Amino acid sequence: MQKDHFITSDGTRVDLIPGWYERKTSWPYGIQSLQEFADKCFDGTPDAYPKGYGFFVNKVVVFNYFREILNECFLGRDKFPMALDIGTGPGIQPRLLKAAGMCDEAWGIDILHRDTEFTDENTFEFLEEMNRTYQSRDKGKQQELANIIDFLNGQLGNWYPLPMLSTIFDPSRPHGLDKYVVGDFMTWDPPGGEKFDLITGIMCIEYFDERPLLKKVQSLLNPGGVFFVIVDYWHEVCGGSMQLPMDAPWLHCRLTREDLIRYYKEVRPNEAQAAETCIYFARSHLTPYDYNDAGVAAGMKLISARRSLLNNQTNANVVNSNEGGMYEYFHGTIVPQAKKVNPYFTPPDAFTQYLTLVFKKE
Repeated sequence: MQKDHFITSDGTRVDLIPGWYERKTSWPYGIQSLQEFADKCFDGTPDAYPKGYGFFVNKVVVFNYFREILNECFLGRDKFPMALDIGTGPGIQPRLLKAAGMCDEAWGIDILHRDTEFTDENTFEFLEEMNRTYQSRDKGKQQELANIIDFLNGQLGNWYPLPMLSTIFDPSRPHGLDKYVVGDFMTWDPPGGEKFDLITGIMCIEYFDERPLLKKVQSLLNPGGVFFVIVDYWHEVCGGSMQLPMDAPWLHCRLTREDLIRYYKEVRPNEAQAAETCIYFARSHLTPYDYNDAGVAAGMKLISARRSLLNNQTNANVVNSNEGGMYEYFHGTIVPQAKKVNPYFTPPDAFTQYLTLVFKKE
């Protein structure tokens, strides 16, 4: 880093901290650098995405979380005849919905064709593998599965125990995916004019502008229909799933999207192309208030909002410690600058890893 500060488009000076960029030393999937992360996870090919048994366990944990959130909204007893999953990937989530008897017909849509990565038969094959592990005397395998589930629950902020899978999923029920659509959800119209009672968007709606998205979802829901969302949150210290190293904590929260891209070009030109690839959020700096406003404008009511809050040593040192004046720096500098970009910003936004939202069509 050759510069000690960055000037925003409105003339605000944002001080950069020597050595902060180098504090980020890990990426997911064993990746070693931002460039490698951009190349492997944002290249637009299905091979970049995880698959297999571990990925399936992830989906089961998310599904259990989904069921419990619906219970909290007093929707857990409802059956959703027609269900659609946006950004469905290999279509595991809609298959689980159907295998649990929560819908009669399950559809999925994705911009990429990933339907060949998973089959209807895989649903109960993997469920049986999980059940065998639970019933096994192999404590090592049991602990390995428990570690995966605990890690995923911790990320979601979900402490609901995973029940016996046999009480949820019945092999005698139909569990096949009824329709897999490859295309852009925003321009897609069901061929028969179908409407849905449940639409889910898990770790994908950050790719969309929130207002057109909510309007599109509302148009495809039957009256009383539900839209369930889990957002990979923008404000988390390294930018959520963007995994961005930066020269100051929460720099992406304090700059507009355009200024953030310019910062990389001016201060970190060697990483600028990779960073721009990873800044994939269609509209950054969104908070629960923004999603609520978008829902209201679309004729949807936000009936539940829940954060999963990070609780690691880095964030504890930044905010909960007076060492080096970091507490004052956070509240005196970071928060005001973030509020300047989006007045809805509150301190918990900086520690939110995932945001779960449930909308209902009025």
